[in-house]
Amino acid sequence: MNEQEDLNSNKSSGVLEQKISRRKALKLGLTFLTLPLILKDTQDPDTNYASDFSKELKKHANTRFYYHNAADNPETFKKALKSSAENIEIDVVNVNGKLFVAHSLDEFRAMSENTKKGQDFELIVNQVIAAGKNPAFDLKISGDDKEGFSLFKGEVETLVPKDRLATFSGGTLYLLDEIESSKNRIIAYTLNKNLLPQYYQRAAGWLENGTIGRGATVEYGSDIMDEVLEFNNQAGVNFPTNVWSVDSYYQVLDSLRRGASGITTDSEQIIKSAASVVTQEY
Repeated sequence: MNEQEDLNSNKSSGVLEQKISRRKALKLGLTFLTLPLILKDTQDPDTNYASDFSKELKKHANTRFYYHNAADNPETFKKALKSSAENIEIDVVNVNGKLFVAHSLDEFRAMSENTKKGQDFELIVNQVIAAGKNPAFDLKISGDDKEGFSLFKGEVETLVPKDRLATFSGGTLYLLDEIESSKNRIIAYTLNKNLLPQYYQRAAGWLENGTIGRGATVEYGSDIMDEVLEFNNQAGVNFPTNVWSVDSYYQVLDSLRRGASGITTDSEQIIKSAASVVTQEY
């Protein structure tokens, strides 16, 4: 490493360290911001949040709402296509060199032969696009299956228009690195505690290069949720954070108050309630 590279590396690390060091102070501030929601949740059932939902959501009108695992089940998928959901999650598996939609290989193998045919990847994606909706791909392709990943990338290039929003997530970070991000191509790395160091290392480079469209997705209530949200919020609007699976009005508002930019939910009612308020801009 030459002197200039060393200087750039130190500068990038310094920026990252400064952002991480602010977490404790921000966490205290976030506690005060969310206290009204916490107090209300101890007093009222979730249904009481429904009346305030539209009003509160107007403060976060560009939030992306995703129908969780919608394409995995034929009946849920029918509902999702007819619903007001703009983004539909599509879990992707590679079965002997052919892509299908299922949460896992075991889940796919348990399907009937007729159901398997309907879970063909190309068929599902074409239905999502024809319905005017956006695909949110969750890759269940293992890290050593580079052939399956190359197959996936090629099919996406063919099936998904360039101007159509598409979201890509998964826990194999280095595979997702190969997908080019932009305002219409969001790469949301699925994080757990073990993957945080890798994520922060990548984030240092994104900060330095001004990269857009790369962020994270975290489970609601997990031990890393606050940390990831705080870090991405400090990094700026180019670091989106999706939270899953958020299935109550309280959890949606809590996630948004903490800085989430995307909500993944199993609740058709939440998606319906949000549709009259949110205006997605890409």
